[in-house]
Amino acid sequence: MGLYRIGNVSGNYLSGIYAVADAILEVYQSGSKLMCLAGVNDVSGATQQYYSGAAPSVSVDAYATNRSSIPFVEVHQGSSEHSQLYYHVGHFNIGTLNTSNPPATALTTTWSSSHPISGSAFGNAYGTSPSVVVANGYVVVVFVGSPGKHGNLWYDIGKLDGDTITWVSQENYSNGSNPSVGMTPTYSQPYFNPSTIIETHLSATTGEVTYRYGTWNNQSSPSGISWSTSDVSTGINSCYVALDQNAAAGFVWTPQRIGVTQ
Repeated sequence: MGLYRIGNVSGNYLSGIYAVADAILEVYQSGSKLMCLAGVNDVSGATQQYYSGAAPSVSVDAYATNRSSIPFVEVHQGSSEHSQLYYHVGHFNIGTLNTSNPPATALTTTWSSSHPISGSAFGNAYGTSPSVVVANGYVVVVFVGSPGKHGNLWYDIGKLDGDTITWVSQENYSNGSNPSVGMTPTYSQPYFNPSTIIETHLSATTGEVTYRYGTWNNQSSPSGISWSTSDVSTGINSCYVALDQNAAAGFVWTPQRIGVTQ
């Protein structure tokens, strides 16, 4: 699920997050279909099929400032495990916030074409269980490598370029399964400089939840991630999620579900 904070809510409307309004995009798999739901503080409306494949993940660029074109990035694998990985770039067009009834706020969702995750230096990305985060136009995807790289965790970095992404690097960073990635935002708008990149996964040796944090190797023009020296175990065997948020929330880990803190 991807979120973009669009303003404060009046009165006691609390179906959003602590009396604020968020544009929400949710993606999920139904058989071989990839489905999406979008709304403001509410995704109970009609679903839309946007493609076919498996294991989708989506992130909205919480650092974007043009409300008429807020980018989001979706990634997924092909219909089988360890297949080619693909991405879509899309955009929200958010109208004037209805502060007393946020779900009535106009929200248009536009999807672009599907493209393979690929770079001239490293070729196409193959694997399973991709997770994505996008912030300030930069994209990080983590995934489990294909056979021959089984159990190895990889990340790709890219830069948004209209409706496509220019991929600049691909590196192995750890071993395990169920990877997830997020970025901690700064505490004041505009959200120009994500301070820390957070990754969580299940350890290949103990099965415990572990995390790793890092920063861009070049803040103004990143081409890689400078990770902490080793994974840190939480001592917990549940599946945790690292989450990007356009809020003073940083990141959270919540077992078996998505959560936020204020």
